[in-house]
Amino acid sequence: MSEGVERIAGLCDSPDTHADVWENSTAEVPAASRDQPYFVFPRGRVLYRQSDGRFIVYMDRALFARGAKAAIRAFFALGDESIVWRADPHYITDPDELDRLFSD
Repeated sequence: MSEGVERIAGLCDSPDTHADVWENSTAEVPAASRDQPYFVFPRGRVLYRQSDGRFIVYMDRALFARGAKAAIRAFFALGDESIVWRADPHYITDPDELDRLFSD
């Protein structure tokens, strides 16, 4: 948490933006996906709640599968840490859900 930024009282966030991380990532990305903008992929945000020492992961509903959660734990080195998993409309990638979100 030493590199975190407290933008909201009690919540520690990364100082990085999604776009910066995507553009500078050294992760292996399939060739067909390399030229795609980051916002077409299911994504989310990991915050640390200082009051109870728990992580809160806000993410696209597509990532709620057990395998995706395990990959998120591994990538952020969360191990056995206590995590609250939450969906959030900021991270929706499903075209039908986006249409409903922005329709009158």
